[in-house]
Amino acid sequence: MLVVASNITTRDPKIERILRKVDLKATRNEIQELACRCAAAGADVLDLNLQQHHDRPDVMAFLVGAAQDVTDRRLCLSTGNAVTLEAGLKSCDRPPWANYVSIDQARLQDMLPLVAEYGWSG
Repeated sequence: MLVVASNITTRDPKIERILRKVDLKATRNEIQELACRCAAAGADVLDLNLQQHHDRPDVMAFLVGAAQDVTDRRLCLSTGNAVTLEAGLKSCDRPPWANYVSIDQARLQDMLPLVAEYGWSG
């Protein structure tokens, strides 16, 4: 069984508030502490979910970097935005999972080529 921690999500008002700050670097420690707590609790995968708010490339790249610096857990990039997904894929040191790849034809055409381009799989 794989355990996916969905704690780093903009559905959580605390995370949404952290990511609303202009200087994301000032919030790095808070994100890293949460990533470490999730890993220590047994999470195999950390879901970085920007779907609800702040679905921007700079925020995804920030979250990927912050989480990777403190844990070796696989990351799940949850975004409906192809540009945000690409920023996350470019920032990953290890193969991530791509989440929210919709069966909507327009979104599929934008997202699946990115996944293939970066060569990440299973």
